[in-house]
Amino acid sequence: ELSVYKNYRNEFEIYTKESGNFLYGIIDKLIFNNNEIIIIDYKSDKITENQITEKSTAYNIQLLFYSYVLNKLFPGKKIKTELIFIEHPDQPVIQNITERNLEELRNRLIKFVKEINNNYYPENPGHCVYCQFAFKDNICIVKSVNKN
Repeated sequence: ELSVYKNYRNEFEIYTKESGNFLYGIIDKLIFNNNEIIIIDYKSDKITENQITEKSTAYNIQLLFYSYVLNKLFPGKKIKTELIFIEHPDQPVIQNITERNLEELRNRLIKFVKEINNNYYPENPGHCVYCQFAFKDNICIVKSVNKN
């Protein structure tokens, strides 16, 4: 299905400035289709069909981040994301990005950047099951960073 698009870039690097900080990402495949931008993100997670929806939520913020940066670089374009798990390429998770999505993300980004600049890393126990760095010597890394 993706091969029908002729105007695309692979491993497309994006940059923009937000509140004195630089936002940066690398998009697996970026398709320019008339007035629409399609973000394709491939994942190699070993998952079953039943896990697609649940696992895709872990990547939602990444795709919204890409959408936000692209909206700043290409204002007025419609943005769609497709998360494709290599194990199940025929079942992409598709999301049409709205202005509301982008505004909510902007508010979250501003908050995240302020927290990082102030060396504050709030705990997010709901993410622990996805975090590859969750524990070191049976201590949550976020907890140990916040102590210092």
